[in-house]
Amino acid sequence: MCFIKIKAAKVTCRNVFLFRGLLSLPLSLSSSLLLLVLALFYRAPSFAQDDVSSIDGVNNTVLHVEFGVDYNRDGQIDFASTDEPFKPTLDDVSVNNPYVFWLNDDNDYHNSETDGNDVPGTRGHRRGEYNYGTKGIDGTRDLIDFFPIAINFYNFFELIPENKAYTFILKHEDFALNIVYSSMTTDNSHYYLKEVIKGNLEGLVGSWQLPAELHTLTSHTVTREGIKLPNDFIEQIKKKNNQGVLLAEVRGKSSKPLILEIKNKAGHVILTAELPLKLVEVEDMYAQVNIRGAAFADGENNDFDIGAVVTALTTAREGLANILPKSFKADKNIALLHGFDVDEQNATAWHAEVFKRLYQSGSNAYYTGVTWLGNAGFPAKLNYWGNVEGALNTATVIQGVLSTLPDLTIVAHSLGNMVISEAIQNHNFTPSNYFMLNPSVATEAYLASQLAGDVNNDGFNDMSHPEWHPYQQRLWSTDWFRLFELTDGRNKLTWQNQFGLVTTRVNVHQFYSSGDEVLAHSQGEAPTTWGAIKDYGDNAWIIQEKFKGRQIDFGSRFMAGNSIGGWGFNCDDWANDSYLGILSCAQSDMILPNAANELNGELRERPFFRRANDELDLYGANGSAVAITFHNHLLSRYVPALSHAAGSTGLSEDVTAIYSVDMNTNDFKKDWPVERGFDDDDQNWLHSDAKDIAYRYVYTLYDLWVEKGDLK
Repeated sequence: MCFIKIKAAKVTCRNVFLFRGLLSLPLSLSSSLLLLVLALFYRAPSFAQDDVSSIDGVNNTVLHVEFGVDYNRDGQIDFASTDEPFKPTLDDVSVNNPYVFWLNDDNDYHNSETDGNDVPGTRGHRRGEYNYGTKGIDGTRDLIDFFPIAINFYNFFELIPENKAYTFILKHEDFALNIVYSSMTTDNSHYYLKEVIKGNLEGLVGSWQLPAELHTLTSHTVTREGIKLPNDFIEQIKKKNNQGVLLAEVRGKSSKPLILEIKNKAGHVILTAELPLKLVEVEDMYAQVNIRGAAFADGENNDFDIGAVVTALTTAREGLANILPKSFKADKNIALLHGFDVDEQNATAWHAEVFKRLYQSGSNAYYTGVTWLGNAGFPAKLNYWGNVEGALNTATVIQGVLSTLPDLTIVAHSLGNMVISEAIQNHNFTPSNYFMLNPSVATEAYLASQLAGDVNNDGFNDMSHPEWHPYQQRLWSTDWFRLFELTDGRNKLTWQNQFGLVTTRVNVHQFYSSGDEVLAHSQGEAPTTWGAIKDYGDNAWIIQEKFKGRQIDFGSRFMAGNSIGGWGFNCDDWANDSYLGILSCAQSDMILPNAANELNGELRERPFFRRANDELDLYGANGSAVAITFHNHLLSRYVPALSHAAGSTGLSEDVTAIYSVDMNTNDFKKDWPVERGFDDDDQNWLHSDAKDIAYRYVYTLYDLWVEKGDLK
């Protein structure tokens, strides 16, 4: 007889049409009736004599074939055994719970493991196509956009004569899939994601079609008429426990199943299998919320409409129930805030790529991408301090917007941590977990005692400006707050302990890199204009902190910076007699250090560092109120950090309520792309590598997020 298997794929055989109904009867009765029905209704199909149906003994043997997918994304595709074909597995899918995957319509570069455009709907430089249209795999970064499909033939090949010809046809009505024939096995279906090495592809595709590079491997569009599985692939299946694995990418939206037909030499279909699918755009699989309007400046009216944003978010999440697999849980959530200098379009790239990586690591949590205004100014890179102010003010709406997400794990990258830390510290935001990713926040903000060291042994903090070393630290803008009582608003103008309660209020996990190029450690040097231009983007933490107060004038000795506080000098009050008042004030224009170090009480009204704008009246009778009203404005521009960033430095063991990981260690990284080079510095985990480098090298991070956030 023939066997109908109802599982991840449905196998049909002619004339066994009452099978499903009989399954609902008691076991003894259903078994008897099934045999009776088969005896009465079964007729051998009118196939040629060499067909499988006429082989001796086959009519009394179970024959079936089925598809399988890694539904729970654990790296294995589970099939029920031949003896227990209806026993459920963790990878079961059905018409009511199909396998869901996304359209491969971004632009991963075929010749790079570290670069690409992850914005959904982006055509690439390779023939001007989306990735699905290039007829191949566009490098290791593109593999995240593929999923494995297994075919299990069970005992089919043992029961048919070796000299008989059968063809195996894949069909899809909407032409919505491309497939690649792989040599992977069902017990390691994550091989393509976690083990493929550029230039060594034998474990992925096998020697019979081994290409030199991924992008030279041909993919095949599954058509309505069907494509034939090649003989080499079938022979490979016979050698691997009668199971084979395809890699598939999505080229169009569809809810039609993938179909396998097995035909005899006469062209008759003797067995079929179906894989229920729901193929969607990646942005259909998660919610997005835009809070860019919340980045107001100090003193401005905040008319941001939280209610409208929450309504839109709620509506988006309700729609996810009709898209996501049933394993996803609306009462388990994870959200992402991107970092500095990310526009709205690139924010969608961050949201999409992080979602894909979490999905492939097995997350079943509802996901929300949060877009905030971290790129104000033109160019934004020269307005870092303004965007810090915007981050601190954006924090005021985080609780109102995200409080609707139960059991929330919040992930913030770079300057996004300024938003979340401020929200937790001062605005009642209490997520279940807080994952800091390369945070651009001073370590002293979490623990006041964790200041930068003294690498060059000159007796001074490495984040201090060398021109200030002759002056006592109490003259520095970093220590001006100490001149005021605790109740005075000016006492809060320091980075020390700004976020001191964060690690006590929520479960904090710090993911930093000792090799972060943007947040690299200072060696005590003063940044130069040429150095900043030459290494644009590198050492940004040092530059942005040590340039505070040192705004450029034409012909000046200083690089572009802001014009208040920081490491600038107050020539209005403390210049020597030789100062002409033409160029920006330099150390040589100031009174001698021994005279300056005698200053005391007068520093409250006439600080030694560059004064804030006089209209703020920070130094007069209303100074406390001004400091409170314009706190974020002054802190972001006025006060330099005396510590390294938490994105390149582990928080001290004194902060006991924190889980801290250096992603730059060999135990955490999984090899590293050869295109980066082979010197020690070339092997560093850089500022945005969590998104930029192929998942194959950084999957440990996402697996750890899923574990620590309990996102399964």
